[in-house]
Amino acid sequence: MKKITPTTLAELLFTETHEKSEAESQKIVKSFVALLAKKRMLEKGNLVVEAYRQLIQQEKGIVEVTATVHEHMSTHTKDTVTTILKKELHAKDILINEKIDHSILGGIKIKYGDIVIDSTLLGRLKQMKATLFK
Repeated sequence: MKKITPTTLAELLFTETHEKSEAESQKIVKSFVALLAKKRMLEKGNLVVEAYRQLIQQEKGIVEVTATVHEHMSTHTKDTVTTILKKELHAKDILINEKIDHSILGGIKIKYGDIVIDSTLLGRLKQMKATLFK
């Protein structure tokens, strides 16, 4: 028997609730949670919710990124980063989660999925060093 993962459960829930009214979706979710309880799978609930949220974001063209910076970004910087990433990632919108790391002296490190864009001062110095010593 195939193992049921939180992602599989989220995909099932997404398929069942997709393009349904709010009332219909609520009934489906209520039945879904009851089924999880019956199968003793409620501990997977948080992981299912996260996978479901990602599916909705994917459908809406929203890309979520983590921006690691020395201090909170200004509104102007966030807007600039959002504009650039929308263009580069062909996204309708960008959700930026800021992560403060005081060891970063300057610049920004952006992570989405398995991809990391390191535009920190240290990252650029490492790139320059690698280029010089090829």
